[in-house]
This record gives sequence, C-alpha cells and structure tokens, in this order.
Amino acid sequence: MTQAHMFFNGSVFSPVDSFASAMVFKGDQVEWVGPDVSAESIRDDSMTTTDLHDQLVAPGFVAAGLPIEDSASAKDLAARLISLGYTAATLYVEPEVADEVDSVFRAAGLKTFIYLIADSADFSTESRAHGVLIDPLNEDAAAQVQAATAAKLKVAFLGASPDRIDRAFEMISGYEGLTKLRASFRIDGLVEVTDEQIARALKLSVSLGFVSQTRESNDSVRRSISAGVATVIGADAGASTAALGWDLIRSFVIRQTPEDQISARGAFNATTRGAYRALGEANPASGQLAPGAPADFAIWQAAELIVQSGSASQVMFSEDPRGRTSVLPALDTDDQSELMSLTVDGQTVYSKS
Repeated sequence: MTQAHMFFNGSVFSPVDSFASAMVFKGDQVEWVGPDVSAESIRDDSMTTTDLHDQLVAPGFVAAGLPIEDSASAKDLAARLISLGYTAATLYVEPEVADEVDSVFRAAGLKTFIYLIADSADFSTESRAHGVLIDPLNEDAAAQVQAATAAKLKVAFLGASPDRIDRAFEMISGYEGLTKLRASFRIDGLVEVTDEQIARALKLSVSLGFVSQTRESNDSVRRSISAGVATVIGADAGASTAALGWDLIRSFVIRQTPEDQISARGAFNATTRGAYRALGEANPASGQLAPGAPADFAIWQAAELIVQSGSASQVMFSEDPRGRTSVLPALDTDDQSELMSLTVDGQTVYSKS
C-alpha cells in the first residue's frame, strides 16, 4: 500500500494557503497543503515525514516550448531540464523522430507534450503527439488545422511575425466554440503583441506563448497577463532558447524599465500553471500544489524567500499580510537557489543527497 508523505517546517508555494509550511502527497497526487500547526493534527504513524528546514516546495517548471532535432540532443536537454527543476516539457519535434524523443524524455522521468512540426496535413495516429505546430502562412495551413482537429490534436501556431499572428487569429475565429476548446489554440514564438491582438486572444480563448528573450522596452508579457490572457514564457518556436528556470523568470522580473516588469509570481505562474493552461490540461490544478493536483514539485534551498513585484504599489500590497502573496526565491541577488530534489507523479527523479 502506498504511504502518504508529509513535508513540514518549510514554505510551500500554493494558491490554497499563502503561508503554507507543510504538504502531504500520496502516490501521484497532492492530498493536503497548510500550516505546520494543522499538519501536526493529521500526522500519524501511517505517514513518512521530511523536515524541510525552511526549504521551499514549489511546482516544477514546465518548458513552454523547446525545439529539438533528434534523440541525442533530447538526452542532453532532458538532463539539463531536470537539473533546473523542470517536471514537464513542451517540445516542437519533426514527426519522424517524435516517438523516439518522447521515449527519451519519459525514460528520464519527465512528462512530455510533443507538438509535431507540420510539414503536411497527414498526422500519424500512432504518434504520441499532444499537438501540432503550424505556420499560418503555409499554403497548406488551413488543411493542417482541419487534419489536426480531426485527429483530436492540440494546435499551436507559429507567431514569429505580425502577419503570422493576424493570420492565426483569422483561422481560429472560423471555428466554433467546442472545437476551439478541444484544440486549445495557442500562438507561440511571440516577441511582441499589440493591445488589439491581446484583446482578440482573450475573446477567442487563445493562449499566448512568448519567447524566452524579449527586448527590455517590450511590455507585451505584462499587458497580456494583466488582461487575463493565458500567458506562457519560454515558448521558443522559431527561436533559440535564451534562458530557462529561475534565469528565465529573472529576465522578466528585473528589467531596466520598471513599467515592463512583471511580478515574480506572475512570471512563475507563466512557467507552471500557465503552461498547463496553454496545453489544455483537463486537471485545473496542474502546475499548482493543491489537493487533487499531480505530485510534481521541486524542493529548493534559497538564500532568501521574498515577494517581488514590478511596481511600488504592487510591492506594498503584496508585502501586506492581507495580500496573501506566496514568497519565492530572491532574484536580485548573486546567491543562486539550489535544487535539492525533484519529484514527478510522486516519484523522485533527482535528489542531491
């Protein structure tokens, strides 16, 4: 029989309780999150326990979209992602190597969501693909979208230029609501979007995936999140990956122009919960630590846990206990957070000890 395991005496990043210091998981699922005082009341001899000694338990990062060419590079990338605290990865892969790449990542213990790079309108039902990446300016794009939706695959559009973004919206608007829900339309590889494009994304329930490196003067991610659009960062379709993990979050939190910054919580959610929203995951708790959520988490040793927000007003509100904002590792310091362990579906895939 699977034993429940309790972590206590730490900090748990959770929407359930901003001051949570304990968590219980059993098998592949989180069962409970709360304070130590409540943890004591439910702890019994049937549970194993771990004293966190002030370490942070947080949802594992989810790579929002990484291009990968073959199984050899897949092994290297999987190892790197694990070392940086990733529990899942969205991958853009050529159809002929999709299953092989998927097997490499799963063997490493990571969850994978394969998006086939569309070069035709024929998608094999034998592939373990989650979706298809389509260039909306391709002459076969309309047929590719139809074929993907017929095969019950998710659809991502390459949004590396303004004309691609607008064409993607045109194509999406032609589908009825249930098809849009099933396809989980997203536009990846974004560098910059207009307010009008953000409004269209919100109206059409389209997720926006931004590349891992945007200009310092670009506030598109902040405006997208503020508008309530499902937003992810690090969706590097058509681009090289510039940053991962805490470095990726830092690049959007600490910027030369304060108006372009987003909060650490906003950036973190865009690499965890937001990534699962863009994937169309059925479990609304995916990417969070809450009862019923998958037991996918990382444990970090951080020099300091604080609230970091873009504007002064946000900081004042967030540091007020009434703001109930969870803390994350300080990003404006040379001290790097150290990964202590990584768990996917309740199974440890990495442990420093």
